[in-house]
Amino acid sequence: MSIQLKISDLIITPYAYEFDEDELGIAVTFAAKLSFDEYEEILKIRTKLWDNDEYYPITLLTNSKNYNLNIRFGRTFYSKHDGYIKLLTTLVDESVDKIDAERQYIDLQHRDQVRMMEMLFEQENTINGLLGILAEKNLLTNDELSQLKKKSSFEQYVEFYEEKDVDENVNDMLKR
Repeated sequence: MSIQLKISDLIITPYAYEFDEDELGIAVTFAAKLSFDEYEEILKIRTKLWDNDEYYPITLLTNSKNYNLNIRFGRTFYSKHDGYIKLLTTLVDESVDKIDAERQYIDLQHRDQVRMMEMLFEQENTINGLLGILAEKNLLTNDELSQLKKKSSFEQYVEFYEEKDVDENVNDMLKR
């Protein structure tokens, strides 16, 4: 079986994937090469979902059936290469979360996310404090200060983890 994902106006064809469909619902983990623009589009969608605690409509296209899903992103890894980004992510259908909530399972991943966010907020505050000290001592220009604050912003790291090469994770978990 081959798959494609239609996310917004993007059609993504994974080079590796794992498709899970069971009584809980559907989840798909995939690895794909994306242009920088495609990656930015995915990042915008992910940030919107995170900010609004929402799901995003996609179409999962397979040889035998098309699935219209409302998804959230699971843990996501990316690596930068010459001219493209490799993305390894899991998309989880809303039905999985609804069934989990009904069964009152503890969402350990959510707890991990909250801890990660708290740590990132602390790091961002520390970095901003250090940048303030450097600015007070006139060791940074306003432009440098602005660029560094943007780079240290918590929002750019929400659940996207940079790897040297995501393919190191692909071999063990995905079908080729």
